This record gives sequence, C-alpha cells and structure tokens, in this order.
Amino acid sequence: MKIYSIFESINGEITRSHQGSICTFIRLAGCNLKCSFCDSEYAQGKNTGKEMSITKIINDVVFYGNKNVTITGGEPLRKAIELKELVVRLSELNHQVSIETNGSYKIPSDWPVYCWVADWKGPSSGMRDKMRINNFSALDHTDFIKFVIKNYADFNDAMATVMHLTDAKNFTPRFAFSPMFGEGPQGELTKWMLKEPILKERGAIFNLQIHKIIDVQ
Repeated sequence: MKIYSIFESINGEITRSHQGSICTFIRLAGCNLKCSFCDSEYAQGKNTGKEMSITKIINDVVFYGNKNVTITGGEPLRKAIELKELVVRLSELNHQVSIETNGSYKIPSDWPVYCWVADWKGPSSGMRDKMRINNFSALDHTDFIKFVIKNYADFNDAMATVMHLTDAKNFTPRFAFSPMFGEGPQGELTKWMLKEPILKERGAIFNLQIHKIIDVQ
C-alpha cells in the first residue's frame, strides 16, 4: 500500500472513540477527488508517499501502542482489497479501527471497522456530482456522515441529503456538520442547525477541527 505517513496524535474530528481521543493515524497517499477546500493536498500527488507492506504498516502501528487507529487519506477505499486485509489484521490485534472516507465509494458492510466517518461533498467542494446516496447504505448507529459547510448553499444541500437518508427505515448513522476551517460559518451554522427539527431528533453534532485549533498534526 502507498502510505504518506504513520503518526500518533488526537482524533481532531468526530468519531466513535470520541473527538480528542489519542490514536495512531495511517494516512494513505492518493485520492480520486479534487475538493476545492482539501486540507491534505500534500498527500495526493502521484509521487507522494511510499510503498509499504501490510506487515510493516502494522509493525509501525504497534510501535506507538495506541488502541485507536484512524485510517485516512487521500482516500483509503481506492485500495479496497489491501485496506480490508489491513483492517482485519489490526482488528485481530484488538485495535479499534476507524476509517475516514470521502463518500465517493460504496462503503462495505462486512469489514470489522469500529467506525466509519463518511463525507458528503456539498456544492462548494466542486465534487457534489460524485456523491451517491446508496454509497452510505451500509452505515449504522456507530458511524457518522459528515458535511463540510462553507455557506448556506452547502447547508441546504446537506439538509436535503439528511431528509432523503432518513426516509429509509432503520438508517441510523449520526450526522455531523463541520464549518470549513478558517472560512466556514461557525456561529451561523449552529443557528441553522438549531432550526431543523430532524437534526434535533437525530442528535446531530457540530464538529470543529480541534487539532487545527490547538495546532497539532
């Protein structure tokens, strides 16, 4: 697998193991999207990262000693076969594996993933046309769908998506709304959220990227 970096830090965003939890990150190189507000462009170039065996990746993860492991990118699901093997082997070692995905790939239903955090790309991302509702059908109550919000058009699109998804019976993932860091409407977003009964009913979450606020990796 092509890996950009393996490091330990805190989970700066929403996840089942809680925002602020210490963890080891595995950042994969490469992505299939080009979002306008991407904050990991450095990991997306053709010549970024290095090839690592799954055994080497696991050894590096074990070195840090953290139970929580977050796999991010880039886009992890670009290499689904290798990714599944990595997740299975980490789970066998009793790691709690979370995967952050950009929402453009169908999420598998049979992997031992502790938590999926899937983005829904709104209009401001420039990648709205890559989103498909059925990509999210395998998510359950331990998972999250995250909307990055730059303006009200993004919020309006997010709400239409929430309404569509909640029409399906037994669709139980949590919804998280994250203002675009440095540009998004932080205070305004909370006001918009509080006006939506479905967000109250579903226990929606306001998500700030706390790792950026405290300036850690």
